Amino acid sequence: MTSRLSIAIVALTLVASCGEPIVEPSSTLYAVVVAMGASQSVGERENIQMIATAHFSDIDRDVTSLATWQSSNRDVATISSTGFLMEVAEGTTIITATYQGKTGAFQVGFGPGSWDYARSKPH
Repeated sequence: MTSRLSIAIVALTLVASCGEPIVEPSSTLYAVVVAMGASQSVGERENIQMIATAHFSDIDRDVTSLATWQSSNRDVATISSTGFLMEVAEGTTIITATYQGKTGAFQVGFGPGSWDYARSKPH
């Protein structure tokens, strides 16, 4: 019985160590911060990979693929479930990423001089 238990623990440890870093249950999530990653122009439109970082009491973790993304103005930009922002028209929108009940926001503007609008603000 002991050898089976040891094998199960080793197997579980190997599986757990192959994925993303494990956040201990005792960690406290303080904030989610949203930032711009790489951008590319497609024709006259801009596409941007947004990044969501969760700030825990003992570790910072990229949660871009785990967050829930939203655009406040889908007439200006849409955002995919993986944080890929796609410009639709000139104007401004607020992009939010929510993870474990915490939301971070980033205001983005498209158009002449629009990057003056870009800023991040955790909620």
